[in-house]
Amino acid sequence: MSNRRQNESLSFLISIYFTEYGPFNLEELAQKAAKREFGWDMYAYRHPKDNVWRPAREIPELREILLKHFPLKPGDEGPAGGYVFKDKNSKLIEASPADAGLCSWENAGNVCKNFSFNGYKDWRIPAKDELLRFSPYISGQIHKGKNRDKANDNVCHWSNERKGNNATAIITLSGNEKQLPVTEWHPVRPVRDLI
Repeated sequence: MSNRRQNESLSFLISIYFTEYGPFNLEELAQKAAKREFGWDMYAYRHPKDNVWRPAREIPELREILLKHFPLKPGDEGPAGGYVFKDKNSKLIEASPADAGLCSWENAGNVCKNFSFNGYKDWRIPAKDELLRFSPYISGQIHKGKNRDKANDNVCHWSNERKGNNATAIITLSGNEKQLPVTEWHPVRPVRDLI
């Protein structure tokens, strides 16, 4: 059975089960997950009353099942839709698929803390080595953009490292470090720790 057909079959089973029997029976769904191949983008009804199909990644109960049976690996799309990579200690981190905004380094921590994307609110400012590891991901996003201009060549993203009145930023397209005054405004790309 093709992956698409498996996804459709499992989605149908989940939606029918939920419609007929009420809230998810997580134990039963976990058993089905263990027997079938399906991905993070499988769709299921969140609730029969809203009659809307949603990705399983957006349903907390299903995310737990997916993490157990289909663990994430570097290069995957994470639960929030971002890029998954390993830090220097081999811990899985997810980089947000979007910047949290422009800000001074002094405000970058709060901007990340208040950032919400695809229902996730546990974001933080990346360490310098983390930012270096996923800057090719951001660079790829810039290169795919239709309105790419020379200004993008000098885009710097804040890291959490500070030295006196300067903080370390990474020039996204080159991966080089740059010391900038903490009062300058630059984009910040949040990250979140994965279990």
